[in-house]
Order: sequence, then C-alpha cells, then structure tokens
Amino acid sequence: MRQYVEKMLHTAIQQDEFHDAMPLYLKEHYRFEKWQIHEISMLVAYPIGHIGVVALHKHKNKLESLFDMPILFAFEQSSRYKIAKMKEESIPFILNKQIVFLPFLGMALNQKKMRKVPEINKLSISAQKFVLLTIYERWVRLTMPELAERLGVSRMTASRILDEMEAIDPRFVFKEGKLRIFNRFCEPEIFWNTLQPFLFNPVMREYRLEACQTEQGFMKGGLSALSRYSMISDNEYPTFSTTRENEELLALKKRVQLPREETPDCVIQITKYQINFGDNKTVDPLSVILSLSEQEKKDIRVEGEVEKLLEEVLKA
Repeated sequence: MRQYVEKMLHTAIQQDEFHDAMPLYLKEHYRFEKWQIHEISMLVAYPIGHIGVVALHKHKNKLESLFDMPILFAFEQSSRYKIAKMKEESIPFILNKQIVFLPFLGMALNQKKMRKVPEINKLSISAQKFVLLTIYERWVRLTMPELAERLGVSRMTASRILDEMEAIDPRFVFKEGKLRIFNRFCEPEIFWNTLQPFLFNPVMREYRLEACQTEQGFMKGGLSALSRYSMISDNEYPTFSTTRENEELLALKKRVQLPREETPDCVIQITKYQINFGDNKTVDPLSVILSLSEQEKKDIRVEGEVEKLLEEVLKA
C-alpha cells in the first residue's frame, strides 16, 4: 500500500508502527500505522471487515480529535458506491493500486510552507506553454532549474510557473529541502481536465485578408490545422498562425480585410505563443483545440474530431 502511494506521489513515505492508547471499539475495527509525507504526519487506518461510510465519518472525527492529525483509510477493495460516498464526504482514502484520495494533503503542505500563492483565473503564457509541453513530453517530476532549462526561461519565471501550478492544486508542487519541485501526480487525462478551465484561447486577433502574400510559409492554424490532425475538411480558405512580430513586419493592420459574410483569400491568426511540435508546419494540437471559436465548436463534426484528437494526445 505504501509503495503504491509513493509511486503516485513521487516521494518517499516514512512508515512507523502506531500503538497509542485508544477506545477498544476502534482497536477492534482497525489496524493502524503512522505515515509521514513531507513532514506531515498522518494516521493510516486499515479497516478490519466491512465498515459503512457513516461509521467511517464518525471514526475519522473521533481519531482526529484524539491524535490531532489527519486520518487516512486504506482499502484493498471497495464498491463504487462507497468510493463515491467517501469522496462526497471528503473522507481521505487509498484504494490499493487504483485510487489515492487525499483532500487534506495539499492544504496541509500549503499551510506548512506558508507561501502566498496567486489567485488564478487564467494561466500566464509561460505557464500555459509549460502545461501543454508537460502533456506532450510526459514530464512527471521537474526541479525548478530543470523547468527553467527545458522552457528556456529564467528561474524567476520558472518559480512563478510553480506558483501558478500550486495555486490550482498544491499537490503539483512540493519541496525537498529548499528546492521546489513540480510533481505531475496524475495521468495526462486528469492533468488536462484539471488545468483546462485555466487555459486561455491563444488567438489574440485574426485578419480576413482579401489577398494572401508571403503568409503561405506560416504554420497552419484553426480549422486548417484541425483538418491536418483529423478527417474533417478545411474551409474554402486556409487559416494560418503567426506571432505579433510578423504582424508588425507584414503590416497586417494596413492590409485590405473582408467582412465575415465574405470569403477571404486566407485568414491570419495572431497568437500569444507558438510551440514547436512535429514538423513545425502546424500549430500544436491542444492549442488548436483551445483556439477554435464557439461557432466552430458547435459543429457536431468538429466536436467529434476534437474528442478523437484529445484521446490520441492524452492517451498516446
């Protein structure tokens, strides 16, 4: 059980026997151990026989009042109903080799470190690039210097990225001594679902041009990019993606643009960032998904292809 949790949390756990005095009915219902994770002590209770969720809740409160530490229930097996009810009641538990549910742990670590973390509505550009690259590269554990090196940013920027990750879920960051470490404690699919509400549309603005010139060398973006990753057909016109530097270089604001009811020769999207992916001729798949307009996402065909693309990226 301990080895499974260590693997999931990517950290060592100190395990000790626990024989402190307690009411007889609790001794009859559980076997106890004391664990320590990042200087946070907790009492691990292994149920003996079947114990209902109502009783678990009462026993948890009693044990916490007796020993002044979080309580963690450890199960070899459990029903789906019981798992759902324990999550609903915020009862910490482990289901061996399947689930680690520790709602108290992030709070405890955050209080221990006493760090002020920012309130996050949307991630910064650097943090969003980090999240997407973490999925593509399957990064699991990175020290702050390693993070800075892989993104090509300063250590101050890397520290701010960790602040943002910690604000969303404290379990994404822990410390070993004075070193802060990123910890992807979950699978890519859960990681994406957790972070997606904080990700922004990378497209700042777009130009519907009457005539294209040197834009043909830009990355494909929008629906044109999605058509490269899937079976969906592109629009009658191509969509390209480029940066603000090229926007100024090509004087796009001075070019003739067409209204939405007219078909352009091409569309140029100006994005806040670009990630090197594949042959660098197409915007990376997750940024493509984030850049789709609400109207495009309402198309049933687009919705279906987006689901397939997500599955391909997250479960590859």
